[in-house]
Amino acid sequence: MGGTLRTRYYQTGSQMMLTDVKREPLCRFLGKDVPDVPFPSGNQAGMEFEMNMETALQDAVKNAVRNIGITLASLTIVGLAFWVPLF
Repeated sequence: MGGTLRTRYYQTGSQMMLTDVKREPLCRFLGKDVPDVPFPSGNQAGMEFEMNMETALQDAVKNAVRNIGITLASLTIVGLAFWVPLF
């Protein structure tokens, strides 16, 4: 079962390896058996996380702008109440 990782630096004890790592040589280097499962294709959940964070950030910005607007409107009303004489 093949597969390639990105170029990485590995060190175990006094041994070092820097290469486009294929699964079989990496397992031999680490002294492990080659798994019989398909090679992982990367962090697929990472993109979903980024999309969720973008949505959350957009919501936070919208809420912040709304809260600033409400605060400014409230302060304006209170300020006007002190400056404008009541009849």
